[in-house]
Amino acid sequence: MPEAHMNRHTSCGAIIYRHAEGGALEVLVMHHEKTDTWRLPKGTVEPGESKRRTAMRETREETGLFIRTGLYIGSLPSTYARGREVVVKTTHYFLAQEVGGSLDDREEQFDLIEYIPVNHAIARLRNAQIFEPEWLIVEVALAYLTQVAQPAES
Repeated sequence: MPEAHMNRHTSCGAIIYRHAEGGALEVLVMHHEKTDTWRLPKGTVEPGESKRRTAMRETREETGLFIRTGLYIGSLPSTYARGREVVVKTTHYFLAQEVGGSLDDREEQFDLIEYIPVNHAIARLRNAQIFEPEWLIVEVALAYLTQVAQPAES
């Protein structure tokens, strides 16, 4: 039996958030029609491209939105088989906010892109996990955003 080849892969994405009316935190999630899964915007780093630039470009390509990236929030490892290849992937995430663009300019593979309450986003991502447990990075983002929203103790 032939030996599997290992391939390292780096992707970058964004946790795009906003505060809805009343101050509730919402996160942007995308539904991938072909696989019937929910995802965060992300994609492959191109040669010479920074992680932050990749997150911005991939978000624009997949959602049609321009974003302002903020804090680097962390990374998620994953490993999966693709034919005879074993892919060892690391996906890096940034907090981000929408600054322009239009969802009408999104990639066709995503039939629905929407902001939903953060706890609903975590649930959808948890139920739709394919490779990376993206719900975990949203939980990290939620913890950070909740902490910075709290008034400092004197």
